[in-house]
Amino acid sequence: MKKLTFKTPIYLGFSVLIILLSASLLYGFLLSGRVVFLMAAVLAFMAILWIFVYVAKSVGALQAQQEELRTINDKQSGQYKNEFLANMSHELRTPLNSILILAKLLENNKPGNLLPEQVQYATIIHRGGSELLNLINNILDLAKIESGNVALIIERIEYSDIAQDLFELFSSVADSKAIDFHMAIDDELPPFIITDGQRLKQILNNLLANAFKFTGENGRIALSFARANQSPAWKAGMLNGIAADQVVAVSVTDTGIGIAEDKQQLIFEAFKQADGSTSRRFGGTGLGLSICRELATALGGEIHVTSEEHKGSTFTLFIPLRYVGGAGSDLQPVLSEVPTITGKQAAESLDEVFATLPQAVAPPLKNALLTEAQDTDVPQVFTDVHQALKGKRIFLVDDDMRNIFALSTVFSTYGIKVEIANNGIEALDVIQQQPNIDLVLMDIMMPALDGYEAIKKIRTIDRLAKLPIIAMTAKAKQGDKRHALDAGANDYIAKPIAINELLSLIRVWLS
Repeated sequence: MKKLTFKTPIYLGFSVLIILLSASLLYGFLLSGRVVFLMAAVLAFMAILWIFVYVAKSVGALQAQQEELRTINDKQSGQYKNEFLANMSHELRTPLNSILILAKLLENNKPGNLLPEQVQYATIIHRGGSELLNLINNILDLAKIESGNVALIIERIEYSDIAQDLFELFSSVADSKAIDFHMAIDDELPPFIITDGQRLKQILNNLLANAFKFTGENGRIALSFARANQSPAWKAGMLNGIAADQVVAVSVTDTGIGIAEDKQQLIFEAFKQADGSTSRRFGGTGLGLSICRELATALGGEIHVTSEEHKGSTFTLFIPLRYVGGAGSDLQPVLSEVPTITGKQAAESLDEVFATLPQAVAPPLKNALLTEAQDTDVPQVFTDVHQALKGKRIFLVDDDMRNIFALSTVFSTYGIKVEIANNGIEALDVIQQQPNIDLVLMDIMMPALDGYEAIKKIRTIDRLAKLPIIAMTAKAKQGDKRHALDAGANDYIAKPIAINELLSLIRVWLS
């Protein structure tokens, strides 16, 4: 049965009028002028009504189509932007990887055959490359934030660990400028916070970097953790009305150049600084504080500044003790099931320890326990690094000859033997002909056959099912690490590669 619509009575009206007019003509009876006028008026009204309904429906359909096209275009634009960022990351990080590795190798001067000034040249090259990497990371971070592609990893992290990491990072700078650098953690705070630890450290790292940049010699810089209600910047109703006792205030205070009151909001805008002379005197792009503000918002927090020119500044991050939403609410029950172990126990019995962990926790906790994220001297966990790695055979798969040369050179200094392949297909041929490979270092983005597929195919070979494989990529795309682990890799490292971090990973998986 045909469904009745709003247009049905219009069609019926037209039909009745046409029948009446036709009958009057066929049978010769006359209608009065008033009736004819009335019929004509009704006919005109119905015609107008029909046109209105038709136009309204057509416009509605057109708007729906336009909205659908807009949604599709936005989605495609987002996908194109994500892919562009990933490719840009790869193209920038790949050459930087070999530059930083070789510069670090020269800086270490292990053979001892370089003059002091030559070592200094290498140090400057490495420092410049690191600063360029930091700039690239900032630009990519800002682009990810603006496109809504920031992935948060919610975890429990202790304030003491945050403070220790930051103190180690900035203590040498403090010493070189004779700056009084100290930290304080309020006893009233719980020992930990549940949030994205990496992003929290990134915010504080940027705030401290600015403090050290703008504070002269013999100045003072302090990092403090306290309840929000102990901060003069806290006001009721902030953070969507979260109670003050559920918010931590992390403050960075310095005795630097300060910021004029009318410039204090400007500095949080991307690529903007208090004035042009700031960039000329101190350098920088003006991205750091903009990223801090956006990351703070992503973590459910806010950043506030109080400052006085020529006297100093205080930047305060207000952040919930527990991340609101996301995985935060489900994290604590999982963490409570993790057995308590010492580093020595973990080192002596890795397989046994991690077999007792919940599946969702084992991979990230394993990374946390076994890798050094900073490019500092690696402690001796098992034996001397050289002795632990000497004679091992590593299969290096990468399509970039600069990276192959850089990594092969590093490995040779530790007595490591290296097999090489330039893509996934070549890797499959080589690995089946070389039975004594101890570990595979697999690049992800390669022609012919990428790293993901190569790893999957390697895992189908029975004798290679447990061969340690570390994936590496410069693409830095969201989900890369998870994709690598799902494909069968044991671990993952991002380019540019910190040598000590890589050696730490290799040593762990060869133990």
